[in-house]
Amino acid sequence: MTRVIRGPGFAAALCASLLLAAGCEPAHSPAQESAPAAAPAAAVPPAAPAAAAVSINLPAADFTLRASTLPGYTLATQKCVICHSTDYISFQPPGMTLAQWTGEMQKMRAAYGAPLVDAEVELIGAYLAVAYGSTSAD
Repeated sequence: MTRVIRGPGFAAALCASLLLAAGCEPAHSPAQESAPAAAPAAAVPPAAPAAAAVSINLPAADFTLRASTLPGYTLATQKCVICHSTDYISFQPPGMTLAQWTGEMQKMRAAYGAPLVDAEVELIGAYLAVAYGSTSAD
C-alpha cells in the first residue's frame, strides 16, 4: 500500500504549477520563497485543428400547414418551425381536442423550451385543434 503525504506547502505549489502551466506568473509570498520550488507542469497541448465543413443534404420539406384565417396559423408557421419541421404535426393522433392541442403546446414550452407566451400557446392550440383536431371553427 502506498501512502501519499502532502505537507502544508502542497496546495500553494499545486496552484503555482497550474498558474505556470497556464502561462501566468504567480504572486510570491515569503512563505512560498522558503518552500522548495514546484516542478513546472507539462506544457498544455495545442488545441485540435478545427473540423472541416461538412455539407448535409436534407430532404425537401413537402408538408405545409393547413391554411387558416385563425391567428394561430401565422404564429404556428413562425414558431413551430423554430424547433421542428411542420410535418411533426401530422404525427399526432387524429381528432385531438382543443384541450389536448393546448396541452401539447404547453408541453412544448415547458419540456422543450419553445419560445411561447401564454397567449401564443392558446392561439396555436386553437388553430391546431380546428385544422387538425376535432374542434370546429365556430
